[in-house]
Amino acid sequence: MGSCEIEAFLTHLAVDENVAASTQNQAFNALLFLYREVLKIQLDDSINAVRAKRPKRLPTTVLIKGEVCRVLDAMSGAHQLMAKLLQSFESHHFPLMAHQRNARYGRGL
Repeated sequence: MGSCEIEAFLTHLAVDENVAASTQNQAFNALLFLYREVLKIQLDDSINAVRAKRPKRLPTTVLIKGEVCRVLDAMSGAHQLMAKLLQSFESHHFPLMAHQRNARYGRGL
């Protein structure tokens, strides 16, 4: 397996398998290690595989405490009750984060 096959494999990971960019990078670095350190074979520096897309990152802090209170006050009925329960749960179980609300997105969202 040479540079062409490695490039095809890395492209396959990104295009067909839809892996995360970090997974593709790990596969690339593992192959580089295998060739350079174990097999003692130098690869061309011209491996130009299609790169996996990195997800767009949103700011983690979405609302501060005062903004959360204003949103909760604007709600009514069952929706307000559910939102207040969630807010009090987070404040109770995660006191260090009580002053802010975070949005975290996993792979595929």
